[in-house]
Amino acid sequence: MITVDDWTDRAAALRDELAAAGKLSSPAWQSAVLAVPRHEFVPEFYEPVHSDGPPA
Repeated sequence: MITVDDWTDRAAALRDELAAAGKLSSPAWQSAVLAVPRHEFVPEFYEPVHSDGPPA
């Protein structure tokens, strides 16, 4: 689960990756990526799968 403490580091990494790929060149979009906590939009019932196989 993403916590308040680590989402900003993850957002910065995402911004850097997108900018390096040329997908995020606008400073306004870079600021938006850093400002919006995307994990808040994931439904509460979502749980990550920690397996490469199909669900049991």
